[in-house]
Amino acid sequence: MGFTPDGKLLLTGSGLGEIRVWDVAAAKQRAYMQGPAFEHMAFSPERKLLAVPSQDSKILLWDVSKLLE
Repeated sequence: MGFTPDGKLLLTGSGLGEIRVWDVAAAKQRAYMQGPAFEHMAFSPERKLLAVPSQDSKILLWDVSKLLE
């Protein structure tokens, strides 16, 4: 779980690889993605990329800018 740098969006994830982006002020889900199972994640400062560690010791970068428009 983590917030975007501006605190407006909250990211939640599950051990099944489900990633949900929530609009904090509206208390509504804004985006949903399916990916690999993970425990940690982080947004880039400009909210364009999402970094998620993979199980093979790599970092996956997803361009989420279109999901968050």
